[in-house]
Amino acid sequence: MDSKYLNRLRLIDLIIAVLQAHGDSLLALSNLLTEEGLIHALELAGDTYPESPIGELLTQLKLDPAHPDETVRLTTPYIEIETAVRDLKLPATLEFYVWTYPHYRSLIESSLDLNLRFSKGSDSAQVNLVEELVRQSRQWVRGLPLPPTESFRAEKSVEPGWLRFRTRMLPKLGSKSISVL
Repeated sequence: MDSKYLNRLRLIDLIIAVLQAHGDSLLALSNLLTEEGLIHALELAGDTYPESPIGELLTQLKLDPAHPDETVRLTTPYIEIETAVRDLKLPATLEFYVWTYPHYRSLIESSLDLNLRFSKGSDSAQVNLVEELVRQSRQWVRGLPLPPTESFRAEKSVEPGWLRFRTRMLPKLGSKSISVL
């Protein structure tokens, strides 16, 4: 099998990176607000979020099917996701909130095969998807019912995890430049 093909990012890899970044966000927020304070804010926020364009962005992606040699796998994408979340070693309550992250749900609930690989070379749809995921993470934090000073500190506390997500994903998608957020 062509090693260049295998080096290309799968949709499942992007989804796992989203969950890892969100897990980092939850840890940062629990350090800032305490776990109890974060859970209280999450419960008050509920699960209503503005409509996300992620589903539409997914339809614009250029994705390649799994290579025939890849069709026989020892694990499924869902097992990969469960393993990645377990490896975050979050307290059970925070792990629950990783699974309920709305932007993860919009990715996982699409009809796309999670083993599809992003087509070679960066295209604007791939970059737009990564940028939108980062933008949505900011909106998610801003949606937490926190006092203004805490809200600002909360936004700042989650930035490093999403910056790592962005700087890891864009080069893997073939983007040559990574501009400042």
